[in-house]
Amino acid sequence: MGTEVPRASAGRPGSAGRYIFWALVLLLLLAYLPVLGGRDLQRAWTREDGPVESAGALAFFAASCAFGAVYRASRRGGRTFWTARLFKGHPGYLALCAALFVVGMEEISWGQRVLGLKTPDAIARVNRQRELNLHNLEWFHGHDRNHQRKSALELTHNMDRLFAAFNIAVGVLLPLGWRLPPWRPWLERVGAPALTLAVGLLFLANYAASKFLERLAPRHAVVEIKECNAALVWLGLGVLAWLACRRGPAVAAPAAEAR
Repeated sequence: MGTEVPRASAGRPGSAGRYIFWALVLLLLLAYLPVLGGRDLQRAWTREDGPVESAGALAFFAASCAFGAVYRASRRGGRTFWTARLFKGHPGYLALCAALFVVGMEEISWGQRVLGLKTPDAIARVNRQRELNLHNLEWFHGHDRNHQRKSALELTHNMDRLFAAFNIAVGVLLPLGWRLPPWRPWLERVGAPALTLAVGLLFLANYAASKFLERLAPRHAVVEIKECNAALVWLGLGVLAWLACRRGPAVAAPAAEAR
């Protein structure tokens, strides 16, 4: 028998999943409330290292830990995938663990302010906030220094779009792929993570809500809350994957779902 994957998590959430789903819906709605307040409230909540940014970073780190726990549990089956011969288990969960850790570190500028590190001049010249991170580099911004929107070609490497594409691809399209019989063998062979589609759809709802609210409030405040909400959705997906893994082979076995 190969390594067990929490495949059931790619479908509808169970009873615990429903609680997590509706708790996330409530949190995502509450998170946008400061947008409807005055500028002082928006600045207080979405300032650098403020409540929203700190909560988002913590959620990314917690989600990273959850997917790391799922990967560790998947190693017990002893299967080694051709995509990651150095690793046993399902490398997709390890990849998510690493990716979300990097995103969390980006949110806190890799601990620069905590450690009191100075930004090298070479980086400060091309970083909009003069910080030790990648997402604020000129290359990844959607507007130039004159606040003009960049061309369609330049927007292909806009960090906001890249992060949205990552969320939708892994949180929505991948769970849909698990539901298609022709794709299941391939997804298992490459060790792709199995995530809960119902929760992944919250990425789309969060993105749509942010685009609507950008007309009512400063874009910076909306974007900060949108990123925090995305972190909360990732945390929910990580917890659900971990719960599905703990339920064991009776729930996780690929053959059981295929039938």
